[in-house]
Amino acid sequence: MQRERIASFLLFNKYKENQRELRVQTNFDHLSGVMLRSTFMDLLQKAIEQPECTDLFIGLVDIDYFKQINDNYGHRMGDLASQCLEKELKVDYRDRADFVEKFDPAKDNVLARLGGDEFVFACHCPSEAACLEKSAGPAGGFCQGGDRIRRPAAQPAAFFLRGHPLPKQLV
Repeated sequence: MQRERIASFLLFNKYKENQRELRVQTNFDHLSGVMLRSTFMDLLQKAIEQPECTDLFIGLVDIDYFKQINDNYGHRMGDLASQCLEKELKVDYRDRADFVEKFDPAKDNVLARLGGDEFVFACHCPSEAACLEKSAGPAGGFCQGGDRIRRPAAQPAAFFLRGHPLPKQLV
């Protein structure tokens, strides 16, 4: 009887662990860890529907020469570039397995890959100028340890959700 309880307990824990892993795989890219576009769009819709969410900006960032970063330095470095972009935009997913369920549209920033070298973000800023300043941070290059990969500046574009139409890439 004791063995059956232990076996049941272990199976249940393995089941819960597998469920958490499936939630991560469903919502985040398995290589770079960046949120999937479909998940981003669902969370963006949730944020737009919140009347108290008045300081949310969305922006597009194109990482110039992203393919060359992958080709010359390896895909791991390209993944690192995506992760550095998350850090620069102050995206904090906390626990990726539970992030979508615990998403707070009034304070959480999110980033997703649209495709290729294009990324979209939604972040909370007090003004458009503050948002542009925040999104300009990634333009300085990406680093691993003390080494920096120099690249031309990405061209961020910010849109305040209330008063501007969404870019056609997002619709």
